[in-house]
Amino acid sequence: MHTVTLPWPPSCLFPNAKRRTHWSKYAKPTKAYRALCGWEAKAQGVRQHNDPTAALCVSLTFLPPDNRRRDMDGMLGAFKAGIDGLSDVLGVDDCYWSLATAKGEKIKGGAVIAKIEVRI
Repeated sequence: MHTVTLPWPPSCLFPNAKRRTHWSKYAKPTKAYRALCGWEAKAQGVRQHNDPTAALCVSLTFLPPDNRRRDMDGMLGAFKAGIDGLSDVLGVDDCYWSLATAKGEKIKGGAVIAKIEVRI
């Protein structure tokens, strides 16, 4: 099992923010956040899985940077690029994942904690 702490998604990636802007305004931040999450996961010891169709259980805990009200689907939507970054590093398409989400207490700067384990 791997547990990694990833950075909080930029505000422009939240679905309500994306709805108000042209797609080209968030394409670059999406790509950058995907790469950042991939590099962070690698730096914290995540390596490519030997089975590209492995059934993985991924638990995401969102630790927001402040007390603003956020719904789970908005946080998950903002973290889509982060999921893709993890998928790149693991070498396992996220269509094979079982996903669980939770919201934790706020922390300075915010973070997303991902726990990754192979489903048996």
